[in-house]
Amino acid sequence: MTKSITLQAVRLEIITAVNIHLLTKSMDDDSAETGITGNGCSVTFKRSSCPLPPDAFHYSQISRALNMLSEQLYSLALVLYSDDPLWSHIETVSHLVWSTFESLQGKKLRAKKKKTLQGMVLLAMQEWRSYSQTGKSVHTPMKIQQLLGINEHHWHRDWYPHWQQMKEIIRDNESEVLEYVYRNTKTARVHRQQISAA
Repeated sequence: MTKSITLQAVRLEIITAVNIHLLTKSMDDDSAETGITGNGCSVTFKRSSCPLPPDAFHYSQISRALNMLSEQLYSLALVLYSDDPLWSHIETVSHLVWSTFESLQGKKLRAKKKKTLQGMVLLAMQEWRSYSQTGKSVHTPMKIQQLLGINEHHWHRDWYPHWQQMKEIIRDNESEVLEYVYRNTKTARVHRQQISAA
């Protein structure tokens, strides 16, 4: 098992990799051409029509590793780390969490409780996303209890274990993503460290 500090570093690299944006002409303050003049002659150099940020190639290996994940884990990475995940990815992750959660239940859930728990899946995803990126909780258990309109005794007895279980499912899947990206980018990382040490 990889150390948590290493996985945190991988998490930060993934966040950067999935949020790299191409620079467009409107984002680039300079003109498309750069000129040099002097001694009566001038030379014009054209810039790339699609400029990339300076670290784009550094993060391409992470993007490649993410693209090799299963659809569900790829969607999870985008939901957790992208600034603006697509709704289709949110649906995919919700289905993954719900199907895993439902398979772990020993008995069949009542229809009303099932519907409420399905609503909690999205809240658990938001909670884990906030916690993994900032270390802060966006949905405290008390807030969830108030949203559901449940008294404290019933919350702790009937709902809080489910809330924790949903977050554990997301955590376990996120760990799988981080481990996979770490393993698939490890050789390139070691190579970069050797070059910088030399």
